[in-house]
Amino acid sequence: MLSLDWLFEGMVPNIMKQQAGPLFAKMTPDVELDDKVFGYKLKGVNELNSHLLKVRTYFRYKSPYVKAEYKGAIIYEGEDVVTFLWKLNILRSSFMRYFPAFVTGKQTEFDVREGALVCSVNEDGKIYKMLNRPVTEADKEAAAQLKALKDEMKEEEKKQALKEKLE
Repeated sequence: MLSLDWLFEGMVPNIMKQQAGPLFAKMTPDVELDDKVFGYKLKGVNELNSHLLKVRTYFRYKSPYVKAEYKGAIIYEGEDVVTFLWKLNILRSSFMRYFPAFVTGKQTEFDVREGALVCSVNEDGKIYKMLNRPVTEADKEAAAQLKALKDEMKEEEKKQALKEKLE
């Protein structure tokens, strides 16, 4: 589960720019996506890949600036589910946007979308089902707890490495 978390942590910020091959490699060929945020249902890695290409094209057309952010993960012990929190910042684009702000007097405005991608994982560690749903406050709190635990683990690793270096 943590390996999926590390993969998503590295992939999500660049999902609109780079290939998602490593992500698709962690999925079963017949993976299912039920997207409650954007209203899509997909089945299969190929269909998911095509959908991702369409989304990238759509957002490139809609806005000159789109930023995806990894906001955390939730992993519950003994369960086959991992939840990833994400955020999408989309610059509102218009004809006036191409004029400097001091001329138009307009501030930069963003459309923000947030969600929680719930991934069900089989015994081989591959994702077989995904549910993209709106994020809740409970999700944010649970993700903050896991982040604190991960930060604590990193600090312990640094201390151990320093200790070994000094010996």
